[in-house]
Amino acid sequence: MNNLTEILNSFIKQSNTNNLKTLDYPKSFLDLKMKTSFGQGNPARVSWVSFLAPEMRTSEGFYPVYLFYKKENKLIFNVDMIFKFKGNVEFDCDKHVIINSGQVEDKEINHPYAIWLNPAVDDDGNMVFDDA
Repeated sequence: MNNLTEILNSFIKQSNTNNLKTLDYPKSFLDLKMKTSFGQGNPARVSWVSFLAPEMRTSEGFYPVYLFYKKENKLIFNVDMIFKFKGNVEFDCDKHVIINSGQVEDKEINHPYAIWLNPAVDDDGNMVFDDA
């Protein structure tokens, strides 16, 4: 697998199986570290491929990521931002930010004090930008 199209086609195909192995995927792409996940122990509802600068990790930082939602059969390109804070923190958030206290039913985003920046999308799944 040398190009992004080939990588993503293989990724989508494997996402629709129970195969969790990632050994066949490159460990880097261009100058970025590449990480792939189909789940740990059980297949995930959302599999992903991330591209990380040397100072970033999937558990903390910001990075581009492809998310494949199996049930909806949709591949989404996103920029994930995950930061960890100590002490008291205040946020001035607009409608596109979710601050999760760890009380959410969805176990995939049930991390205490996680901040998820979600773009607004229309009914067709296209991102909506404010005109202001």
